[in-house]
Amino acid sequence: VGRKLTLFLALSLQTPFRVSMASTGSTTSGEKNARVTFDLLARLHVDAETLASKNHDKIADELLQVTHIRLPSLSLRELDNFECLGRVTHLYLNDNALVSLEGLEVLVHLRVLNVADNALKDLSALSFLRELAWLDLSRNNLASLHPSQLPHSLVFLFLAGNPCTNDKHQMSAVRTGLPHLKQLALQPEESDEGTDTTPETNDTSLAARLAAVQLNAADLSSTAAEESRPGSSASVRPGTAAECDRLVAEARLGLAEIRKRMAERAQSRLKELDKQHAAHVSQIAALRLKK
Repeated sequence: VGRKLTLFLALSLQTPFRVSMASTGSTTSGEKNARVTFDLLARLHVDAETLASKNHDKIADELLQVTHIRLPSLSLRELDNFECLGRVTHLYLNDNALVSLEGLEVLVHLRVLNVADNALKDLSALSFLRELAWLDLSRNNLASLHPSQLPHSLVFLFLAGNPCTNDKHQMSAVRTGLPHLKQLALQPEESDEGTDTTPETNDTSLAARLAAVQLNAADLSSTAAEESRPGSSASVRPGTAAECDRLVAEARLGLAEIRKRMAERAQSRLKELDKQHAAHVSQIAALRLKK
């Protein structure tokens, strides 16, 4: 009730549904200072019909049910107004201008966090995210990283494009310091060029996308098992079946993409071997002629 009241009042007091951008004095887009506002969250994550109704009670209800927040490529520099969104499990903030994750500590149920392609220096908020399992910190120019800066719940960690990945001692400490870690990606995928990073596929590599699919499927399986137990008080989530179908379809597309890339690499390797074989035959023939 308290969260809904906070949202209701905030939405009522703000100018309806436009991205709040505070200029730092320059008119160039690269120097604008953007922050997360309730109207931005509503515009991007509430049904258009509900927004058009301007019914703040309904808008607040919808925002309180949001589990996936997508805010990529908005030049964000500050994180705020997440305190009422306690149900959020997936947050995508890639390709912004963040130097700190301050403000995320309130999202205690966060499972997936993508903050690739920012300018992060302060990771202290991560220590509060004790359910976080999937974290993409790629291309943040992190010179150093210690496991104490990361939640011990991590299963998948992506660090490509950070100077700290060149320090074997640091990476070894990260591996040993995170007891549940299954995948630590230090280098970009060989065929990442041209990877689609739109909000619907905004994970930075095929490996990252498949890891997210695996994690989402595990979460859904766990929820379904909980909801199907006799006498369970858990309510069935709307759209769970549809979400499962979507994840299965995404996994199949990912596997098809892997097969295609493997076939392409195999063909490329065969051509390379044929060239090497032809060169060796030519060298042998030349040696025989000299004799």
